[in-house]
Amino acid sequence: MSATGWKDRGVISPNVLRGERGPPGESIVGPEGPPGPPGESIKGDKGDQGNPGMSGDNYYLHVQNEPATRWIVPHGMGKYPVVCAFDTSGDEIEGKVTHITTALLWIDWSVAVAGQAQLN
Repeated sequence: MSATGWKDRGVISPNVLRGERGPPGESIVGPEGPPGPPGESIKGDKGDQGNPGMSGDNYYLHVQNEPATRWIVPHGMGKYPVVCAFDTSGDEIEGKVTHITTALLWIDWSVAVAGQAQLN
């Protein structure tokens, strides 16, 4: 097929398939319109203030002084928080977290452990 006949036949230019620039086409971008009248705004008035959200970061620290295989954590946060747990040396440890309600969770361990849980 000749380079001039591809457009008339409704096929893709061979130049496009090779990644080369094809023949120039029509611009789809029109000229800019005239500026609007001075003093008018397309923005409306401000809306009413929304209700306040929860204050602060809603953080809770649970301290488990006695080693246990299940930590019962009554946090009262009203959500299912993210939990990070640490042993008494400050090393992060992983247990099985079970969210009982939006105010209570359990952390189960394979061995009895003491430490703290940070909830956010």
